[in-house]
Amino acid sequence: MERHAISLEWTPILNTPDFQGLFSKKLPLDKQNLMRHLEFIAFSETKFHILEENHGIYRVKTSEYVGDQLFLHKAFVKLVGANHPERSKSIPSTAQMLEALPTYVGSRYIWGGNVKGGLNKFKKLYPPTYALNPLEEDSWIFNGVDCSGLLYQVSGGCTPRNTSELAHFGQRIEDLDARRPLDLILYEGHVLIVLDRKHVIESKCEMGGVVIQDYQKRFEQMQEEGRIIQLRRWQATLS
Repeated sequence: MERHAISLEWTPILNTPDFQGLFSKKLPLDKQNLMRHLEFIAFSETKFHILEENHGIYRVKTSEYVGDQLFLHKAFVKLVGANHPERSKSIPSTAQMLEALPTYVGSRYIWGGNVKGGLNKFKKLYPPTYALNPLEEDSWIFNGVDCSGLLYQVSGGCTPRNTSELAHFGQRIEDLDARRPLDLILYEGHVLIVLDRKHVIESKCEMGGVVIQDYQKRFEQMQEEGRIIQLRRWQATLS
């Protein structure tokens, strides 16, 4: 018999079922100080198809994210019938998104993150066994956003969660000088969001997190790095 659930709140989705192993010892940060076990954080009322359960951890699928090696803790969801509707999505206005984006400046880059402020509930479920430094504290509760997570958050979860999907989302604009606010500038593995003619905003690990940049300087830097970039316009896709 199929089982389904919806999230009751922000819900961390990991790519491993070993929640206890990850959060019962020192966090496994890589050379870039990133914990790469978080896939994304699901909005409240996101619907999941439960594939299996093991010690309170569900392996799930969802229409909102690609993949079937996705895992969540049952404390964040409730069981529902198969006919329960998918999450209702409402795209904020352009003005609302442009107002919200600068409020993320200074947020830490967290791989898979898309929630400013993080999830304190997760720390209660898995209390640290040692004193955390500020980076470990933010990583433990997923406090921060990655590049596509910034857009996902301000769009109310109406945009694709990964850059690989964003690279085919909306309409490609060949003339970079025709950029408009909220257009996306993409290269492999990364996305920048146009704020206005002179500025872009992005969350980048090497920059520490979310920053606003001068467009021309950032464009020249991407050229020097040999990036193949594209401009995409997506708002009409959701209107």
